[in-house]
Amino acid sequence: GTLPGQTSAGGQDAFVRKYDANGNEVWTMQFGSSTDDVAYGISVDASGVYVTGWTYGTFPGQTSAGYWDAFVRKYRANGNEVWTMQFGSSTDDVAIGISVDASGVYVAGWTSGTLPGQTSAGGYDAFVRKYDARGTEVWTQQFGTSTNDEAYGISVDASGVYVAGYTSGTLPGQTSSGGYDAFVRKYEVNGNEVWTRQFGSSDLDWVCGISVDASGVYVAGYTYGTLPGQTSAGDVDAFVRKYEVNGNEVWTRQ
Repeated sequence: GTLPGQTSAGGQDAFVRKYDANGNEVWTMQFGSSTDDVAYGISVDASGVYVTGWTYGTFPGQTSAGYWDAFVRKYRANGNEVWTMQFGSSTDDVAIGISVDASGVYVAGWTSGTLPGQTSAGGYDAFVRKYDARGTEVWTQQFGTSTNDEAYGISVDASGVYVAGYTSGTLPGQTSSGGYDAFVRKYEVNGNEVWTRQFGSSDLDWVCGISVDASGVYVAGYTYGTLPGQTSAGDVDAFVRKYEVNGNEVWTRQ
């Protein structure tokens, strides 16, 4: 539809809305192409507001790589657009998570193709991409197994970049628990992998969110089974797991 005071670009549009601390609307920006556009993630720092998602069309001033493309858009805190970056392979590409700090802007998602300069592992692959505050790509890492792998969450601090999602295969150096497994991976801010942790039950397990601070790395998701040392409440359970920044599990709560 069309949000109050906005204009529809056509199809489904993405939007960003700012409120003040009292819950008063400050501004709204509805945007998109002539087809479908979805915003999934948002992150903010002193330099601006960053939003990410996917588009089935072509944003103004951008070029479509084919089918669904991922995008990152930066706004100033007053709602003025600074830049937009649309990117992808010749097939489907979706950005879901975004996190920003002084070292850069990091987005995570999945692709069913091969991103420029990368190699497909097969099926859907997860990816992490870093931009600087001006919208220049710094690096991209596409990774996965021969089956399907998707990244849903990303968080960054001075210790590194942490990305989380699920895999239906076995990531290098890891062991599959069966079904779909959750994973957490740490990169240095220069794009070098530090460690990967794959975990789960014998059924289906996903990580949807991740956050890091000085006390550790926290992931949240859901499981159809029973995680090691835990008890199922029945049907689908939520879980939270904590890691140290070196990848050691501290505790899990299902």
